[in-house]
Amino acid sequence: MKASLYAPQTPEEKIEGISVLLPLSSRQGFIFLVAKTQKTSHQDEYLLQTLSDQVHRLAETFGSDANAQQRFEHFLGALNETVAQQVREGRIRVPIQQFDAIVGIASEHRMYLSGTGDICALFLHCRSHERYQIFNLSRSIQTEQSLPTWEKAFAVVLDGDLHDGDVFALCNHDLQRAVPTEDLHAILTTLPPSGATQKLRPYFPVRSAMLLLILAMPKKPDPARLSETRATPKTDISINRFKEQEEATAQLLEDQSPKIATLVQAVKKQAQRLLKKAVWRLLLHSMRRFFKSFLKTGARFKTKDGRAEVSSWFISLTSRARKGIQVLWYKTKRVPRATKYLAAGVVAIVAILAVSISVLSSARTQAQDAKAYVSQTEKIEDLMERASAALIYKDENQARGLYLNAAALIEQLPTNTQERQEKQTAYKMEMQKATDDIRHLVTVPNPALLGDLASITDGVFGQAFVKVGPELFVFGSDGRVYQLDRTQKVFKIASTATERSRLAISASEEDGRIYALLNDQAVVQLIRDESVQKQIAVSIPEGRTVDLMAYANRLYFLTVTETDGQLYRSGKTSDGFGAPSGWIASKTTPLTDARSVAIDGSVYILLKDGKVARFENSAQMEYETGVVDPPITNALDLWTDGESKYLYILEPDTKRIVVYDKQTGAFVVQYRSEAFQNASDLIVDEAGYSVYVLAGSKLYSIAPSHIAR
Repeated sequence: MKASLYAPQTPEEKIEGISVLLPLSSRQGFIFLVAKTQKTSHQDEYLLQTLSDQVHRLAETFGSDANAQQRFEHFLGALNETVAQQVREGRIRVPIQQFDAIVGIASEHRMYLSGTGDICALFLHCRSHERYQIFNLSRSIQTEQSLPTWEKAFAVVLDGDLHDGDVFALCNHDLQRAVPTEDLHAILTTLPPSGATQKLRPYFPVRSAMLLLILAMPKKPDPARLSETRATPKTDISINRFKEQEEATAQLLEDQSPKIATLVQAVKKQAQRLLKKAVWRLLLHSMRRFFKSFLKTGARFKTKDGRAEVSSWFISLTSRARKGIQVLWYKTKRVPRATKYLAAGVVAIVAILAVSISVLSSARTQAQDAKAYVSQTEKIEDLMERASAALIYKDENQARGLYLNAAALIEQLPTNTQERQEKQTAYKMEMQKATDDIRHLVTVPNPALLGDLASITDGVFGQAFVKVGPELFVFGSDGRVYQLDRTQKVFKIASTATERSRLAISASEEDGRIYALLNDQAVVQLIRDESVQKQIAVSIPEGRTVDLMAYANRLYFLTVTETDGQLYRSGKTSDGFGAPSGWIASKTTPLTDARSVAIDGSVYILLKDGKVARFENSAQMEYETGVVDPPITNALDLWTDGESKYLYILEPDTKRIVVYDKQTGAFVVQYRSEAFQNASDLIVDEAGYSVYVLAGSKLYSIAPSHIAR
């Protein structure tokens, strides 16, 4: 194992953060750390120094017999407790969102690491000669750690095997974005770590902060290339020649030697010939006796007539056949014992031959089946390796085609044994992960649960929710409004139920004022000081209003009919809001299946199929969202605001959130979680690095990996 740490070469290079690489003197391996903060202050330096001290202490106490996994987990526990204590004492006041770090151990053929924030961590796995599969470990850390806190800053532990040719790189800059893919792949996989660090530095500005660490496992030498470049000694030539002659002689002797298969074939042919001859003799003898008896019987009874003649003839024939069988049995008993043994031996040989032929045929079939199975698995693995290589070079179309071919072969794999079933399952899991990467799909297995309405009243579900500063309010299916207590992770009643327990279908907030659209097309405002919901005097437009948006002291109503849809706007008055008027003046897209509206100056209307219609100055603009796989078929909610660069679309049927670039409409990423089933509302707090999802009675939060912190 080799490793290298980039050190500043000139005084002009700015130093930001800390990078540590410590060899394990008692065994093969390294301890490493890369950490940075967004600001430079005394508290930042104190935090980084604390990390450095803890890492040096780990290296000093790491013995030759230490269990790397257990020591690393104990180290993380102590590190988290130390940092949390210093935060509680006020020595560290750095926001967790401004702290990025990765720390780990690479020992022998195993690596363990943990981190928080956004540090570029690339792992290139060498699958075969000159073929690599690339993994973004930073994304894995961010996905599993939904809400980082100082109580447990290093909460996620990743571990994996290190194979010959594998490369691991840490950097405070996004290497994949700054360095062309071909150059990055060539530098990391062909140069030693020390040369790779020096080669990558010119891709970044001279005065920029540079933290770069590269760790690589040595490659196994390629025998084919060694044979091409290395001169062969004469002694090796003589030995090789002798071995070739020895193999040829052995092959010749094998061809001349007697073989069991040849002997079996000869015995088989002889037995078949004898058996066939005996059967024909017995058949001819029986037919001869039968015709002779038939002729005699017919002559004796030819003068008789009637039915008695036929009956007498049949009785005579049966009697003669019985007598013939008795004679044959008597003659058989008089056959010499040696002849009987010979006949029994012939029968036994024939039976053995039949069984042997069946066994050999079955073995040959099994061998052919095993050969075909191995050939098919090799084709699958080759296709998957080529697809992985295509992904490294950002050729997603080629990778998608190769993976589709591999998936078709995987479905055709036989599963007649437990081992083959497990192999097919493993292939499918690998295919699923690969296709998720192509789809830019981030699976969130366990999103952070902020609160559950069922803990207060069983059977209550969330209908809609709003965020006012740090506070979250949920409109429940019982007509009440609940406020989340973040410290206790429980909901408290913020207002009593409305009349007839009318349910909210949409909610919006502006400057602390909370509005909700009810299922009877009325609008209420939550008066927080009085803990009541007050109905607002506003005339709802005709049709079915599906969404409500508060923006610039106005209420916007998205209303659909059987023939079209319209966005109505109502201005604020002294006693409520004025009569709504149609805001959209011209459009090209029918709005009969409109689902949600979001406003940031421009107006975005979400349709059922996931398409977004964009309007400016009451007119529809040309706008198209990118292709997402699988396509959106039943979108429910849309979110953006004036500060966000993205559009967020919620689709409960597929349990996902799809993110687009708001300016270009390009597809960015999609987040999926089983917890998003039956989701009803979505709010994003990009400044707080959180996406909130209301699903059933539960309110969840995930940390979006596409937002740079």
